[in-house]
Amino acid sequence: MGRLFLREFDQPIPDYLMCGSCQTPIALPEDFYCFSPDEVGVYGLVFQDRERRIINVLVDKAVRHRQVGGNKVADIYCIKCGEELGWKYIEADGAQLFIRDGMVQLRKDKVLRRHGDLIINGEAREAVQYHILY
Repeated sequence: MGRLFLREFDQPIPDYLMCGSCQTPIALPEDFYCFSPDEVGVYGLVFQDRERRIINVLVDKAVRHRQVGGNKVADIYCIKCGEELGWKYIEADGAQLFIRDGMVQLRKDKVLRRHGDLIINGEAREAVQYHILY
């Protein structure tokens, strides 16, 4: 196996989402939001709305794609420890207006947020922005 090269965010004060197992940086919190503050557990998910970068992750190859609620998705894993962190939408069925091809969902129970010297659980309200849908 080759040498592992991890990328970092260039920030004076660290503020990023990271793998809950090995604390490898994976994304910036401002690129993610949650639709309901009451969502918890496995299905309490964080969505990526914009075409921003996610670093230090692997996306399943096409032969491993699966269906989730009518959408074709590929699982996303931490490049350092191999922990499954969420999935990327390959083909969205259009039934949900806020889900589009290329969008990423991270499981809140699998990520942490580093905010300066603090480490915040991914399921805490402070981890990401909330958008309430009615």
